[in-house]
Amino acid sequence: MSVVELTFRCERLTSHRDGQSREWTAFGQERVMDPLSQEFSPVVVATDAMCPECSNTGVADYQAATVYVIPADESNRESISQIREAIEGAEA
Repeated sequence: MSVVELTFRCERLTSHRDGQSREWTAFGQERVMDPLSQEFSPVVVATDAMCPECSNTGVADYQAATVYVIPADESNRESISQIREAIEGAEA
């Protein structure tokens, strides 16, 4: 499962000091999320997909597949750990 770099965008303009949209980069790990299609889709931890200014979950334009954002809670502890380890390994 590979790591992909995604650009997120937040257009909640009224929540930004200057009324402009925000963009930031986050990494996700490609995983099989649909057992029927068996296609890989990027999975991102919710805290990484949040706008650094207003905490809105941004939108990533990834044409190859749906981007999944999983909550950063105890129910996803193992998946989050695997995603973080994959990202760290890719950055090394």
